Amino acid sequence: MDQVFSLFKNYLQNQLETKTKEIEQKSKIDKEVVRLKHRGNRNQFELNAAIDSLLESIESETQQSQPGKDRIRSLAQDARELLRKRQKLIRIADKSRDGWQVVAEY
Repeated sequence: MDQVFSLFKNYLQNQLETKTKEIEQKSKIDKEVVRLKHRGNRNQFELNAAIDSLLESIESETQQSQPGKDRIRSLAQDARELLRKRQKLIRIADKSRDGWQVVAEY
């Protein structure tokens, strides 16, 4: 019984630490984004920060004694999805005569 409780406690502590780091990083990003003058720069900064956060999560997951391969795979897929979405928007803006205005409407 004590062993089960201990495992559950460790799991909850790890989840709490992870969420705390995410919240701290999100608030830090929000503060930095406010300082950027141009909307395109803000969008790119937010994307880069999200990818950085995912990569940091992957790194911390791999450093655990028993890394969760499914979690790592999921985080990598999320990062790849963000990149592909941004690449798609860049292609749309590049093909269109009105550029980023088309993307904004999209």
